[in-house]
Amino acid sequence: MLRGGKSNPPLLILNFLSMSHAIFTKDLEAKTLTVERDFDAPRSRVWEAFTKSDILEQWLAPKPWKAFTVSSDFREGGYWHCYMVGPEGVKMYSR
Repeated sequence: MLRGGKSNPPLLILNFLSMSHAIFTKDLEAKTLTVERDFDAPRSRVWEAFTKSDILEQWLAPKPWKAFTVSSDFREGGYWHCYMVGPEGVKMYSR
């Protein structure tokens, strides 16, 4: 379940365990993976769920891991530099 945090209203509920409606397209040459999925929610709320770090951190990491943002640039071609911390304190970085 996704919540908006203290200053944001609840946005939407995302169930990423059920990816039956997702389309995955890989391009090995370009080293890219594209995932397409429809959500029954306004586009603006889905955008917020994927681009506001304080919201993204709430749902992205698999339990019991937690996600943290280092920096982000959510423009086209941008990035999300983050790390996840596991229950034993192990940190895994990603960008």
